[in-house]
Amino acid sequence: MWRALIFFSVLFVGCLPRFRRVAYTNLRIAFGPAGTGLYVRSLFRLADNVCAILKSCRKNPARRPKIRFDDSKFSLIPAPHPWVLVTGHIGPFELQGEWSRVLNIPIRVVVRPPKNLVFRSLYAFIRRRLGVNFIDKKNVVRETIQAMSAGSSVVIVADHNAGHQGTFLPFLGFPASTSRLPAVLALRFQKPVVMGFIRKEGGEFVAWVERVIVPDALAEPKEEERRILSEMNAVFTDVIRRYPEEWFWFHRRWKTRPGDREAHILR
Repeated sequence: MWRALIFFSVLFVGCLPRFRRVAYTNLRIAFGPAGTGLYVRSLFRLADNVCAILKSCRKNPARRPKIRFDDSKFSLIPAPHPWVLVTGHIGPFELQGEWSRVLNIPIRVVVRPPKNLVFRSLYAFIRRRLGVNFIDKKNVVRETIQAMSAGSSVVIVADHNAGHQGTFLPFLGFPASTSRLPAVLALRFQKPVVMGFIRKEGGEFVAWVERVIVPDALAEPKEEERRILSEMNAVFTDVIRRYPEEWFWFHRRWKTRPGDREAHILR
């Protein structure tokens, strides 16, 4: 019963003009005219992912969804931790805290609380039940540095719009404001950026490491930061186009445009 309720709720939200307009824009940018044909299929997968996240809140571990970890690239991650773990709005991304159990390392997850009070309370409840030790975006730079200095790896969902503080780099072929935080932490601590994702495959969920980006300590810092972020966006582009139905596209990825900051200052 509750599963059907979630599916109808997601479909209802997906039909609202505001969300549908953002989704259609993102899908057309990502996949061209054929992108809008993915809309309904993606909505059903989104509902399925929401169900998986809620099931993971159950107290009985046997009743939680099964996550299979593909460890074929684990050997590429240089030891020791902490690492900068990067993921995106792909699949049930709220379950990224599971990497702590698999890699046997302490992890803190950077989150952006929703503005809506109801959704903020719901997200806080889910994260507590999942055992996620999170860092609020308001104090993100200071707290991530403190966490990594204390030996904790950090998880960053880095495919969102980073506003005027971001660096404009290609994302799905179009300039997008990209968060500098993964590259800044990688260069400060000389630790790799480990890009991992979760997707549904048949009747189970699969988590895997897509790529490990190792910073070059001898490179010029600004150029190296740009290289890391460019490679990170290239990975996002590749994964989204391989698994288009897994991409969560309700956020306005291209909200901030080049020149917006100057236009705002000159008003």
